[in-house]
Amino acid sequence: MLVDAETRDLLRLTFIPGLGPVTIRHALEIFGSPAEVLSASPAGLRRIKGIGEDRARSIAAGVAASERLADDELALA
Repeated sequence: MLVDAETRDLLRLTFIPGLGPVTIRHALEIFGSPAEVLSASPAGLRRIKGIGEDRARSIAAGVAASERLADDELALA
């Protein structure tokens, strides 16, 4: 299934441990787009309400895995 880049990036955010719907909304309010959230550094992620140093590192580490998970999900669609 073909989807635009923004939709795919939004799907990727849902696969990252530590990011739920409320945190994703806060992240999008701060960064403006899913792509900007995905490219944010751990220090940048700490700007999101409720994200501390450990959680920011965990989220940043989950970004790479989210790409494969989103691709796998889209292949099933």
